[in-house]
Amino acid sequence: MRITGSWVAILTPFNEDGKINFEGFKELIDFHKKYSTDGLLVLGSAGETSMLTKKEKQEIIEFVSGYSRDKIPILVGTTSSNTLETIIMTKFAKKCGVEAVVMIVPPYIRPSQEDIYNFFREIATLPINLLPMETSSPITITPPSSISKKHTYATLFTIFPGAVLFSSVTINS
Repeated sequence: MRITGSWVAILTPFNEDGKINFEGFKELIDFHKKYSTDGLLVLGSAGETSMLTKKEKQEIIEFVSGYSRDKIPILVGTTSSNTLETIIMTKFAKKCGVEAVVMIVPPYIRPSQEDIYNFFREIATLPINLLPMETSSPITITPPSSISKKHTYATLFTIFPGAVLFSSVTINS
């Protein structure tokens, strides 16, 4: 999946009772389709995702991937600080037909470069879109310019040719 153009991270809509508002998801997807947004990011790492249960995340992935099919491409955030849960969510996204996922270095922990490399190696079942998130993870993957011979972005891209690096994220308020 080649990511170009304007992609929008959408928040999870909720009903007044705190339940996920799937009709709200339909409205968001239809709105962005109508106004020619190039793609959507669902379950991004900067929003409410950390407050959702595994079951809620799976319901969202299943619903959004089905409803958006043939309308607008989506990326799904599947990163957790737990590698096993990340693998489970990534495989679930793949089973639901998601073409690519968004990953960050696991938040709020301080893994070594080798641990980061191993984390992504374990979950590379779909194209991975790496997103730098300095706000939740003070650790980043060593860039290739550092000439570190192993566990760099360059190494990740050689082993996982479907990986894409977002070098920055623009937030307009």
